[in-house]
Amino acid sequence: MKRIDNLLNSIGIRDQLTIIKIKYGLEIIRSELSKILFLLIIFVFLNKSIEYVFALSILSPIRCFSGGLHLKTNIGCFLFSLLIYTLIIIALPNIPLPIYIYYLLLIISFLIILVLSPVYTKKRPIQTKERYLFLKRRTVLISIVCFLIIVSISIIGYIEVFIIGCWVMVVQASQLIIAKKINWKEALT
Repeated sequence: MKRIDNLLNSIGIRDQLTIIKIKYGLEIIRSELSKILFLLIIFVFLNKSIEYVFALSILSPIRCFSGGLHLKTNIGCFLFSLLIYTLIIIALPNIPLPIYIYYLLLIISFLIILVLSPVYTKKRPIQTKERYLFLKRRTVLISIVCFLIIVSISIIGYIEVFIIGCWVMVVQASQLIIAKKINWKEALT
């Protein structure tokens, strides 16, 4: 961390609050990249790396702006992420459902994400109306793009990948519902 302090000082950043924010951002990036790498290694061993990369590429941009459930420790976050991706990639796709049910789940989940987003947390409160609107617009835009990608995949015939995309949306919508309930309960206490 001393090297980061020296680097920031050398480029003229001396404000302590700015330095703290930059260090926090770098720590989050390091933590997320290591989590993504460890999960990739696990899914490579499970012969599901392509499915993992697809699920990650849909879930990450939506979750970045819409929010969701957050755990307090890095290991808790890693284990929860492993559970989520295992559900999305391995467990849930093994539930035999008619294709029209997947489309229905996709549409309902898409609408839930649009309505409930963004979800705040104690650690990352949304402090201004402008920030809320920014996150809302980004969530809507990214969700529409992801929705269209998932539907396009089904149209060209990659049904297994389409099903994973549907479960990504269902799991994210479920996280938002749970996170909203937690926030509502915390507001009452």
